[in-house]
Amino acid sequence: MEKIKVIVSTTETQGQRRNDFCSVPEGEPVLFGFVCDSDADNPDSSCGCSRSLSGFNCMKFSTTFKVVAKEMTKKQYIKMYVDAWRKTGFPVMRTTRLDADIMYNTAWRFPIGTVLEYRAGIFSARRWPKS
Repeated sequence: MEKIKVIVSTTETQGQRRNDFCSVPEGEPVLFGFVCDSDADNPDSSCGCSRSLSGFNCMKFSTTFKVVAKEMTKKQYIKMYVDAWRKTGFPVMRTTRLDADIMYNTAWRFPIGTVLEYRAGIFSARRWPKS
C-alpha cells in the first residue's frame, strides 16, 4: 500500500483568527462544503462557509486543517471523498470527483505537518512543519 498526503481537520492554531471554529474530530479527512452566494468572497462573514471545510464522517465544519500521510491509493481517496459527498444527500456530479482531485493535489503542494487554512477558495499555510 502506498502513502498519500491527505488534508484532515486539526485544532492546531485554533484561535489564531478570532472567528476560528472546529467541530470536526481531530484527524478526520475534510471535503469542500457549500458556500453561500453572499459569502463567497467574504471569508470573515458570520456564516463561515467560505473559510471552512466539512468532515467526511461528521459533516461538521472546521477552519483549520493539517496535511498528513495516510496509507491508501489516490483511487481509494477519491472513492472515500465521493462516498462522503453522498452522505450530504446531494447528487454526485462530475464536479464532485474534480473537487476530490483538487483536494488531493492541494495536499501534495504542502509538506506533511503543515497546518492550513482555507479562505475564499485559497489554501495557505498557517504554520509550516519544523524541519
